[in-house]
Amino acid sequence: MDTKQIQTVEEIIDYKFKNKQFLIQAHTRRSFSEENYGELNNEVLETVGDAVLSLCALQGFLKEYAKETPQGLSVKKNEKEFTELRSKLVRKQSLAGGALQLNLANPEHMRLGRGDMSQKVYNEPSVQEDLLESIVGAVAVDCGFDNKTMYEVASRLLDLEKHIAAGFEETPQNYIGELQEYCQKRGIEKPNYQYGTEIDGQWICRLAFDDEVFKNYGRNQKEARNTVARMVLAAIKDKPIDEVEPLYDIGRDNQNAINFLQELWQAGQIPQPTIYKEGGSECNWQFSATIPPLGLSAVATATTKKEAKIQAARKLYELVKKLKNLR
Repeated sequence: MDTKQIQTVEEIIDYKFKNKQFLIQAHTRRSFSEENYGELNNEVLETVGDAVLSLCALQGFLKEYAKETPQGLSVKKNEKEFTELRSKLVRKQSLAGGALQLNLANPEHMRLGRGDMSQKVYNEPSVQEDLLESIVGAVAVDCGFDNKTMYEVASRLLDLEKHIAAGFEETPQNYIGELQEYCQKRGIEKPNYQYGTEIDGQWICRLAFDDEVFKNYGRNQKEARNTVARMVLAAIKDKPIDEVEPLYDIGRDNQNAINFLQELWQAGQIPQPTIYKEGGSECNWQFSATIPPLGLSAVATATTKKEAKIQAARKLYELVKKLKNLR
């Protein structure tokens, strides 16, 4: 990882490492360390991250479901319910989904052996899960296991408090529909999913797409199909910006600038954009919009937070459009 890639990850997780080597190690798979003598892989950090996530989950549960009373700690959930909630948090699908949504499993950042790289293992949920745990572990070691810092980073990566409050009973993202829409817009044949026999109570789904075969598992056919569709969408994002259709013309429709940026990212035309508040006060808010891998950034000031955010997104979109036209 170079300095720019490190900064990109730090911006995504909103944590600046004192020792950057911990973050580099978090992105290093065993396959890379075996081919490069002296390099340390991320397995120990993965173990640390798993434990930290469990601790943060417990803290979140207690904040939501427990309160201190004169008699002691009173909780609204029993031990079995706590265990079930924790399992939902740390299951592969949740962790891999967090890494995918934040664009952390970027092959340009990951240090993989030749075999892993040729097989594109960075698209596999288990690898994305390992990476997220390793990054959390790296943060924990770097901050000296500061409880506040660990909880803030874990909560940010997994939207922890939102999921805990909802009991994790939310509708999963419809990757099947997203992939179908992607194909329809480009005149590509509708995805033809193939199913295998049940393995340990799970279904296996395969999909041939763009000269590659993707496969994954699920508790039922729909879940297996959804996880495969997610893998294909992640692979699509690796395509160069030159290979996709022209960008939209926003015109005066500033309100849709944020949505357009999101759509371009999901379609694989640009790396994930980041929009955040720089500062300001009442009637004078300042927001920034950036795409670090492309070296693009824009700043806007307005009387409301919403307008400042929209204007920053609009400016960033125009920069993306200009860059595309130049290419």
